[in-house]
Amino acid sequence: MKYAAIDIGSNSIHLIVVDLYPDGHYIVVDRARDMVGLAHNTLTTGYLSESSMARGLACLSTFKRMCDSHGVTDIEAVATSAVREALNGDYFIERVREQCDIDVQIISGEEEARLIYLGARDHIDWGDRRGLIVDIGGGSVEFIVGDQESADVFLSLPLGVRRLSDAFLNGDPPRRAELKALKAHVLESLDRLPALLGRMDFEFVVGTSGTLTNLGLMAARRGGMEPSASHGLWVGLQPIKEMARALSGLLESERAAYHGVDPKRVDTIVAGAQLMKYVLRAVNKDSYVVCDFSLREGMVADHVARNVEDIRTADSKPHLRNRSVRRMLQRFNRSGGHPKDVQRLSLSLFDQLSALHGEGGEARELLKYAALLHDIGAAVHPTNHHLHSAYLVLHGELRGFTDEERRFMALVVRLHLDNCDLDADPALCALSEEDRRRVLLLSALIKLADGLDRAKSGNIEKVKVRTPKKGALSILATASVDTGLEKWAAEQKADLFRRFFGRDLRVDVRVALARADR
Repeated sequence: MKYAAIDIGSNSIHLIVVDLYPDGHYIVVDRARDMVGLAHNTLTTGYLSESSMARGLACLSTFKRMCDSHGVTDIEAVATSAVREALNGDYFIERVREQCDIDVQIISGEEEARLIYLGARDHIDWGDRRGLIVDIGGGSVEFIVGDQESADVFLSLPLGVRRLSDAFLNGDPPRRAELKALKAHVLESLDRLPALLGRMDFEFVVGTSGTLTNLGLMAARRGGMEPSASHGLWVGLQPIKEMARALSGLLESERAAYHGVDPKRVDTIVAGAQLMKYVLRAVNKDSYVVCDFSLREGMVADHVARNVEDIRTADSKPHLRNRSVRRMLQRFNRSGGHPKDVQRLSLSLFDQLSALHGEGGEARELLKYAALLHDIGAAVHPTNHHLHSAYLVLHGELRGFTDEERRFMALVVRLHLDNCDLDADPALCALSEEDRRRVLLLSALIKLADGLDRAKSGNIEKVKVRTPKKGALSILATASVDTGLEKWAAEQKADLFRRFFGRDLRVDVRVALARADR
């Protein structure tokens, strides 16, 4: 399987494409970065400018073409501080969806810190020590305290280099009063850092992000080194002080010639050097080690942890059906984990009721895919989304399925919500009696499973079906929390189930003892 992670940062947009393997490891097959500068003036005006959005859209369109050329099956994209804080951030996300066919999730500063930790964790020599990870972005700085096994502090402060540059450093070169105002602001913000970090027992500092990588390379070149890579470089506080002082006296046009300043960071590197100087002072450390692995690698690690079974399945069954369904879900799913929960519950119902319905593996396979796709039409419009879902299943280029199978699944998806007259529905009446019976069964199971996950929270952990020879069938659902919603919704959506099996159905929801005792 090929997976792509896109990090839409305040300064730059990053792409990483990887091959995923069933044992959990991955190999990077492509990387790309574009210094789009979404946060330029955004963090002071509150709005993403039309020009910065246009640059972002152009970049993401290129990245989408790169993903397509690699045959990527899953794309995940996150947006951080600039989009998170912009009053028109949702508008930009919608334009990305429409123009680039990429769904973007806006994440919190704390979630950003968690992903940074996951990305850096496996690429740092922790030993038995605790460390502080510092990631300086354009809009915010993330602080993470932890060790090889886990992190216990995830903190985000609005001190990014683009934010500081726009707010304080308007002169070229910056005026002394501007540097003084920046210092006062940063020191005031960092004054509470020890209290926010809690235990200050970390033994070393790790610097991630482009700003700290660039400072590391600059420090090495000032010392006469020409490193082939930045990862693992140790950068001392004294060189940072010297670089901060020198850079602040240069014109922007002169900075690119200063010991390897990234030409695309000439407008923010002064703020970056000043900020890291004050951060190291605040945590009483005299150096940091550069780590080239950060948020996007953390997205890969997080994706692997969340989808390990799917990755193993896709590796053992790398057929076209799985890939095309996953692509459609990636494009249209707006319901998070809900489709997988409906799939899990409906397959469990199918298996436990097999003695009553008598269907086999072919029906079960179509149920597996139809359950995943039952709600994709909500991406088109929430009203009558079952009709849109059916249309997309029928016409959405689901590869690996015959025309008959697509028509069958489209009908199943439509009927899971349609209140049509089943005895007069033209599409149903056109089927053979055997196929009509199978459609009703699969629709009934998806409809009931949809009710059991009415809150789209994955609250129902498992279902147990009781099938006495006579009388009502019953379902005992084990939940992490009994909200009452699942029982009510399942009973509301059991009409097709009762019609197919010709028996009443009773639903009971109980809280799992293991969860209830916590």
